[in-house]
Amino acid sequence: MGRDMPTGVFGLDGSGQLSLDWDKKASAPFFAAVTELSRKMADEMGGRFLQNPLTEYFSQLITVHGLGGCCMGADAATGVVDTYGRVYGVPRLHIADGSVMPSAVGANPSLTIAALADRFADKLIDELAAAEAGLAQGRAGLPAS
Repeated sequence: MGRDMPTGVFGLDGSGQLSLDWDKKASAPFFAAVTELSRKMADEMGGRFLQNPLTEYFSQLITVHGLGGCCMGADAATGVVDTYGRVYGVPRLHIADGSVMPSAVGANPSLTIAALADRFADKLIDELAAAEAGLAQGRAGLPAS
């Protein structure tokens, strides 16, 4: 777990199925270092290191916190969403999950993902309350502020 190189690209294959094009070579030094450190930690604690069977036997990797795909950016040219998860060019559509993070932020990003979702929710609540207040003023015949 950690910060591998975010060099992969998800897409759809010819039959419409999700595919990943990722050259694992760029992350090989990182994976080797994590494996070596994990072995050393197991030895120091009197334990036994076991490699993930998917990696050891099938050369397959797994992620439990998929990141990227709908990354935050300063504008539509650099990202899919703004810093509050609002999708550029699609009013009222928000994304509030790990896909807005452009790459790995470290081991187990669940708290970072939760904090982003909380930030996005707070902003959405504020925007909805402001819109409702504006509608209420309009219904009461008051000028909108």
